[in-house]
Amino acid sequence: MRKRIKLPNRYYGKSTSYGFVVKMGKRKQPEAIETKAICDYLRLRGCYVVRMVGSPFIRGGIPDILACCRGMFIAIEVKTKRGRVTEKQAMEIEAIREAGGHATVAYGFEEAKKFIDEILGEYSPNESIVRLTKRGKHAK
Repeated sequence: MRKRIKLPNRYYGKSTSYGFVVKMGKRKQPEAIETKAICDYLRLRGCYVVRMVGSPFIRGGIPDILACCRGMFIAIEVKTKRGRVTEKQAMEIEAIREAGGHATVAYGFEEAKKFIDEILGEYSPNESIVRLTKRGKHAK
């Protein structure tokens, strides 16, 4: 929806100028939601988890989630159903596998959970490992 409105223009000494305003809706980030859920599940399993965020200072192609659990290195690239893996990402995943780590591309939480359970075995809640209260904080 485009709407023409008068905008103040103080830079050129004129009282007004015309511009277009485009109404923007909330931006959906399903990949970020899936990534957070996967990180939470790995932490629940007792893993050390690092969530990689893109930056000009980080080499391209690094998977979204890096984790270490029971001495095993796990890397997960999270994609939406329509997401595509870039050539750099495929090369990084292959390099991790060649080095003895576990790496995959997961198209959603369920696919990532299945991959994690294959590596670590089925999850069975144990009170001695993690006890959560109703508020989500660790109980003593």
